[in-house]
Amino acid sequence: MSDMSDKAKKVAVLEHLKNAGETLGLPELLALLPPGYAERSVRRWLAELVGEGAVIKSGRKRGTRYRASDSTSKCRTASAKATGVPALDVPAGFDAVRVHYRQERREAIAEIVAQCLTGSALTAHARASAQRVPAADRDHFAEDLREDLALLSPIRIAGTGITEAQLRVWLAARNRD
Repeated sequence: MSDMSDKAKKVAVLEHLKNAGETLGLPELLALLPPGYAERSVRRWLAELVGEGAVIKSGRKRGTRYRASDSTSKCRTASAKATGVPALDVPAGFDAVRVHYRQERREAIAEIVAQCLTGSALTAHARASAQRVPAADRDHFAEDLREDLALLSPIRIAGTGITEAQLRVWLAARNRD
């Protein structure tokens, strides 16, 4: 199990919650998972899944419980086929491509802001960044990247590696164009 990617492990966490059919605390979930799942990673994936609407969280601190969301629909993307990740029952509105390429978008955003790219340079860099993903997902990736850049603010830079000062400089440059 240790050779599984983080994305595949995150999917497996969701599958275990679905198969449990009841709410689980973190210790119970960890007991169900095979070796190779770090508690810190599982906590992070659960937080991401809650944010995506795939998992419902109840309680606080040691009383926190998790369960798979009830509103699910079939979702299989070209990227899932390409990576071998099985089709899942995921919540309605769940954007598997957006989730799958989150890190790639964060890297592209960090490069764009750090290099203070705007206008045609930004467009060229965004096109080059889209080449990092399979052809079937490029348009979706590019649209998600455009949306993320349009909504970029100090409260949305977590995980990108950019500072608020870098963001302010880039926003000022973007607004001038």
